[in-house]
Amino acid sequence: MTRLLRAGVDAQSTVAATTAVSLEPGPEGDRFCAFGPFEDAVYVGPLSPRAATAGSPDAAAAAAAAVDVLTSYLYLTRSLSIPAENMVMSGDSAGGNLCMGLLRYIARYGDSLGIPAPGSCVLVSPWVDPWPETAGPHVQPYLSHRNYNIDYIDPLGLEREFRDNAYMTPAGKPFATCVPMFASFGDSEVLGDDVEEWAAGMSAVEGNVVETFVEKDGVHDILVFGDALGFEDAANDVAQTKVTTKTPL
Repeated sequence: MTRLLRAGVDAQSTVAATTAVSLEPGPEGDRFCAFGPFEDAVYVGPLSPRAATAGSPDAAAAAAAAVDVLTSYLYLTRSLSIPAENMVMSGDSAGGNLCMGLLRYIARYGDSLGIPAPGSCVLVSPWVDPWPETAGPHVQPYLSHRNYNIDYIDPLGLEREFRDNAYMTPAGKPFATCVPMFASFGDSEVLGDDVEEWAAGMSAVEGNVVETFVEKDGVHDILVFGDALGFEDAANDVAQTKVTTKTPL
């Protein structure tokens, strides 16, 4: 099944398939809402309008996604008045990358901008180094990685500006955060080495709390794709571990 999924991912990437975005409610029903940005003052540094529109189209798109994540977080904490300490921020794959970026932003600018940190963060197979060569203790070209023929994702081939940007490539760029984090990944996924190395770096920062869970034989993002790939039990393991983990969630 992983071979079939890889073929689908390859085809979608090759043709650059896009999906029309609608602001009309879909399956979410009355849970769907649309809202605009907050005051300009909360978008600073890497999320300022000038920074978000600089660089290549890919970089601008990534920055726009990060701005959307911040705006959504502010909607929950400010507009809906949900206490930040009661929130569990969670993201898988690229969503995990965005979560780490927001935590870094809050650690850097939160106090001055009045943006509180969430209570905890759960990451599932997060992107920490989306680059054709893997980081960590097994530095090697992505295509020759020992798990390349087992996993289903291909190298992203992102531009150099992604590699140097801590908000897009957090590998090797640890930071201090008050938010306890839980990260899960499979021991058969290509990005697993990166996640392991990132977690070790973050854990080395005084005060940080980072816990990891490695799913035996798991490939990328089995929490989402486990059912389709025949990893139902493994996906349940990840979900259950998120509930019983020692990390305060």
